Amino acid sequence: MSEPIFLSLDEVRRIHTRSLAEHGGTDGVRDAGLIESALASAKNTFIYGAGDVFDVAAAYAFHLAEAQRSSMAISGRRRGRPWFFWRATGNT
Repeated sequence: MSEPIFLSLDEVRRIHTRSLAEHGGTDGVRDAGLIESALASAKNTFIYGAGDVFDVAAAYAFHLAEAQRSSMAISGRRRGRPWFFWRATGNT
């Protein structure tokens, strides 16, 4: 299998900015190191963990959600929270 194209920090920042434009919030990053660590974890999953593209996607999802939980974004909004959990806690 050929190596997948991994996300860069600039790409993640552009995605974040686009999300803020659609859903609101304050632009900026509190700790870029958290994002860089999440991106490196996904790449390490492929290179050292012999993961496939599905493992890489899961690593991105998990590690970026963990970084967001640690308030990497200045907006402080929890966009990674699953919809079903949001509804289950009584929020609408």
